Amino acid sequence: MGIRWLLLCTCMAMIVYRVEHDAVWVAFNGMGLGMAMANAYVTRRILAGKTITWHHALSLSLLDLTIFAAALLTATGFQNRFYIFNYPALLGFLLMFPRRASLSVLVLVIVLYLVMALAIDPTLDLDLQQEKIILIRLVTMIGIVASVVSDFR
Repeated sequence: MGIRWLLLCTCMAMIVYRVEHDAVWVAFNGMGLGMAMANAYVTRRILAGKTITWHHALSLSLLDLTIFAAALLTATGFQNRFYIFNYPALLGFLLMFPRRASLSVLVLVIVLYLVMALAIDPTLDLDLQQEKIILIRLVTMIGIVASVVSDFR
């Protein structure tokens, strides 16, 4: 859970610090608040010594992916900072579900990410060499899945 809090706080700091306060800013802060509430619920369960089931992991992973997609659709396109929630979403699937399901989710997340990055304005800007950023993000997603699958299975 610590990594989820670190990512959420970092992402929210990037969204809040030195940006224009408009409808997108409000929407992003609302998404961040929703994620914080979900994190707080699971953190409270952990601190109380209660078990975290696959339902919890699935819910958090689906929330991460949904917020990432919603953030992309909220007019920020490729510049979106919520992409970092793909990583804990993938980890949630990896740690709770069989290898085949995790690999299927990885393929789905990669395809979704590429389609959104290439189709939603502002799209990928080749003049700014943003294809390198996409490559690094995709390799990181694959690396996370590969390292967990090879280490824990």
